[in-house]
Amino acid sequence: METGKAVVLDRGDLAAALRASMSVPGVFSPLAVDGRILGDGGLVDNLPVAVARRMGADVVIAVNIGTPLAGRETLGSVVGITTQMVNILTEQNVQASIATLTPNDLLLTPPLGQLTSSDFGRAPELVKIGNDYAKTVGDALARFSAEAPRYERWVAAREAQEKANTGRIGTVASVTFEGVNEIRAERLATALDTSEGQRLDVPKLENDLQRLAAMGDFEAVDYTLTRREDGAEDLKVHLRENTWGPNYLRVGLDLRTDFQGQGAFNLRISHNRHWLNDTGAEWRNRVQVGETLGLYSEIYQPLTLRSDRFAAAYVDANLRKVELFGTEGEALALVQRQSLRVGADIGWPMGLLGNVGDMRVGLVAAQRKVTPELLAAAIPAGATTSLKWREVGVRGAVIADQLDYANFPSHGYRAQGEVVFGRRSFDGAPSGSFTSFEGTATAVKSWGPHTFNFGARLAKTSQIPLGAIDEYSLGGFQQLSGYRVGQVAGNYLVFGRLTYYQRLPWSVGVARALFVGGSLEAGNAWTARRDISLGDLRAGSSLFVGADTGIGPLYLSIVSAPRGYTGLYLFLGRP
Repeated sequence: METGKAVVLDRGDLAAALRASMSVPGVFSPLAVDGRILGDGGLVDNLPVAVARRMGADVVIAVNIGTPLAGRETLGSVVGITTQMVNILTEQNVQASIATLTPNDLLLTPPLGQLTSSDFGRAPELVKIGNDYAKTVGDALARFSAEAPRYERWVAAREAQEKANTGRIGTVASVTFEGVNEIRAERLATALDTSEGQRLDVPKLENDLQRLAAMGDFEAVDYTLTRREDGAEDLKVHLRENTWGPNYLRVGLDLRTDFQGQGAFNLRISHNRHWLNDTGAEWRNRVQVGETLGLYSEIYQPLTLRSDRFAAAYVDANLRKVELFGTEGEALALVQRQSLRVGADIGWPMGLLGNVGDMRVGLVAAQRKVTPELLAAAIPAGATTSLKWREVGVRGAVIADQLDYANFPSHGYRAQGEVVFGRRSFDGAPSGSFTSFEGTATAVKSWGPHTFNFGARLAKTSQIPLGAIDEYSLGGFQQLSGYRVGQVAGNYLVFGRLTYYQRLPWSVGVARALFVGGSLEAGNAWTARRDISLGDLRAGSSLFVGADTGIGPLYLSIVSAPRGYTGLYLFLGRP
């Protein structure tokens, strides 16, 4: 990239050669190799006929799959102009290479149509084009075929070489890290599955590096292996920390409306500060503004370098308006609910590097207050005054997340649960014991383009006063579609949902993908345990088109419930 000269990589690290060769300007950053900054060689020699000649080839089979020049309609933007400039440089050197071919050589040009080198997601179409085209040029390729005995000897030699290469893989003699200090390197080494003294397992090593990359602290993760005379391998992990850390901000948005005058808006901002110290401490913050005012802050501290355990302390405060409904779905009151919760946990990560989730046990204390603002005449007299109470207890929590995508996943699972045992006291009243439990689970499986997403939720708490029942509520999109948010609430909750969706073949710049699908839902909430009856379950359903956008999933849906309403629903955010 400094001189514009072509560089032929015929020795050294294969992974580095492949990475350098795909460094398209403006898409992937160039790579430093042997003191040179290397980018995609297509800029100077995209059809390297001359390289094949220098390697001793008597006859060259050249396959031109370069992207042709775009039309005038694409030249109205900076991206379009930049892409065209790269294509011009590439096409000029391709034509120069084609001009050197002789009648003894063979030029193949598969008809790619509108497909380009950036259509990674359309690989099956490219494979089909290649297969179909190869069948049409069989006669031209026939003159290069080898006799069957000679070809069989060649295949046998390759298989023998592959076995020999596999047999030479030795043990890991050492593991070192480049790009981080010694303390952080020691911390990372204890989390890897690959360690000194083990037999080298390349798939396991690749998984280790994928998990390092998933931590979000490094913009580049790579490794090299150096063989010793005794056959053992020295592993060096190359890390390049993000140039934009260690503070990370993310903005999210929740927006919903039923086009009948009911809607809500929430803006969410999260801040994470990684590596507060060399042992890996983090400071995690979330702020929410809108229908709910919320603030969450947590300090996460690994206990020792060689321990998976961690300690965490947090504070969680929120203020929101809660609607209360009667048994027939009629609105009875609007109350303001304030909550302040503080806690401290000891935890253990689940999976290497905590890539599955974590388990926690700790102490929690909370202060809550409910203040009525609007009351219907039919509301019980006990709900007309403010309530204030305190809770102190022991808390256990677990979360496991193996979904491939947060929004519209195609496979994996996610489970989360929390249980609290403690005592609750109201102002001017004696304290009493309470227990609460809530668990949610999601499992996703795809068959070809068809994806089925199953979700479930269970919750239970000791009897709490009217106005405090808003943790355990249903209503809203895919939470009993066709009911208003919070319309179904109680101390005991059961809910299940089956969602089907299919990815659409169209692509848009503002979304990862577009989807169409629907959901069937059933659930209910009851005030007292004696009221629980599966025969009393409520049903809801939805049909939707959706998009996975940069600020969250977007749904436009028709919702319906036999005991609720049927109408149009717009939702932006996580259902």
